Amino acid sequence: MLTMPSRSPSAGACVALAALACAVALPLAGCGSDGASTTSSGAGSGSGKAPEQVTVAFNQRVTTLDPDLAVAQADVNVINLIGGRLYDAGASGTPQPSLARSGRASADGLSWTFKLRSGLKFSDGTPLRASDVEATFERALKDKSNVQAALYAPIRSVTSDGATTVTFHLKRPYPDLPEMLAEEFAMVLPASRLGKASSFRAPISAGPYVLTSWSGDDVQLRRNPNFNGPQPAVDRLRLTTIEDSNTRVSALRTGQIDLAFDLPPSLLPTLKGDKSITAAVTPGYGWYSLNMSDRAAPLDDVRVRRAISLAIDRDRITQTIWQGQNKALSTFWPPPMRGYSAADNHTTPDVAQAKQLLAGTACASGCTLKLEYPPAVVPFGDQLALLIASDLKKIGVSLKLQKTEFNTFNTDLGAGRYQLALYGLYDFVNIPDGLVTYALSTDGGINANFSGFQSPPIQALITRALTTSGSKQTQLLQQIDTSFAQDQPFVTLANWAYVPASRLPKSVIEVQPSGLLRVGSGG
Repeated sequence: MLTMPSRSPSAGACVALAALACAVALPLAGCGSDGASTTSSGAGSGSGKAPEQVTVAFNQRVTTLDPDLAVAQADVNVINLIGGRLYDAGASGTPQPSLARSGRASADGLSWTFKLRSGLKFSDGTPLRASDVEATFERALKDKSNVQAALYAPIRSVTSDGATTVTFHLKRPYPDLPEMLAEEFAMVLPASRLGKASSFRAPISAGPYVLTSWSGDDVQLRRNPNFNGPQPAVDRLRLTTIEDSNTRVSALRTGQIDLAFDLPPSLLPTLKGDKSITAAVTPGYGWYSLNMSDRAAPLDDVRVRRAISLAIDRDRITQTIWQGQNKALSTFWPPPMRGYSAADNHTTPDVAQAKQLLAGTACASGCTLKLEYPPAVVPFGDQLALLIASDLKKIGVSLKLQKTEFNTFNTDLGAGRYQLALYGLYDFVNIPDGLVTYALSTDGGINANFSGFQSPPIQALITRALTTSGSKQTQLLQQIDTSFAQDQPFVTLANWAYVPASRLPKSVIEVQPSGLLRVGSGG
């Protein structure tokens, strides 16, 4: 998911910078329409007992609850909490049947048939039928503004048969369809409301929570009594907006909020001595990257791109920015995802080899490149840019650092009018489809991570990998990784990471590698 002028990608994959772009300063104090206070009632970090209400602060407001359009972390978190899906990723990240009781692929892999559980209901008490599943996904397939287009691309149509049987007809085998159906945007909606303006302002849903109020900067949720799964331990959730990270920390320390969703890693040392708060890096399904426009000299030369990658001290980056709590990365697949190979993750710089690669290139005697980044969105952008500039200076590549206003940055990236840029891409579920399609496919929606890179051999590997499963898929994913290192269309720097801080134990509420909140069950 990203918000670019040329396209809003996602496929489950979310561009880091765009996902953080909606931050708006909003007041912390106040009450929801149901009279819930802004503070939690109940246990702190030392107790496993769940309070009646938990308050979570994001650095951005909720802007949409339409699953076809949601890209920001606040949006997708609300959708995830209220949405009922055929499958649920759960705590392990492995999809398990939820609204569906079973799913089976045809012998040729060109269709999947799912059987729904009996007695399903939406949050308003109306029955949930297979026709609602059909209408939900047919809308998604026909919606030209759908930011999840890449993950829907293999689906030809969806049909229902009776009240409990639904079939997905495919253009090609889609082994990861159950994983896709566990993504937050795959929430099932009532067919009767899909055409109404209020459908996504006050949605009728089928997940563990139901929306009780939404004022833009403040969202109130309550347990859904009609949810078909285990009831969450926390009765009420309040999601509020505090843009400034220091203010979020202060609110956490005073108990006004229970969890600060994501903080700049620079605040980790300040939280270390506070025994009432737990703060740690949570690795995600993606990476931070140094993007390159491979269309023009000198970056159209693979030797220059590989030299830049070899010169960067990734371990110093993660030590400096994340105090060593994040994973330095040179591979395409991040550590939490399948396809990752620790043996291929070479993070120690090799300046001598980088200089050898530059011999005979446009940068053989030195060159100057422009590195752009939007400071309003990359909280450690200044620090990261200076570290990279220091490393590249050792091989004769000078960087002109340019802070760019976010909208201009987006436009330049989408049009390919840049040389180097600080960026990031991540997914919400551990499936390769989104990340590889957007980052390495020319026609994947964002032109191979805005690089303009084209490789028929890699595209053939992608096609094969996404139409198989198991150990065979893992081998193909590792081959993609090897090809990525050889062609180096852009440079990965570190695992995408969240820095949540909480007063409550993880058994009550936590941020998962998906970047989605998980509330414990048992209420």
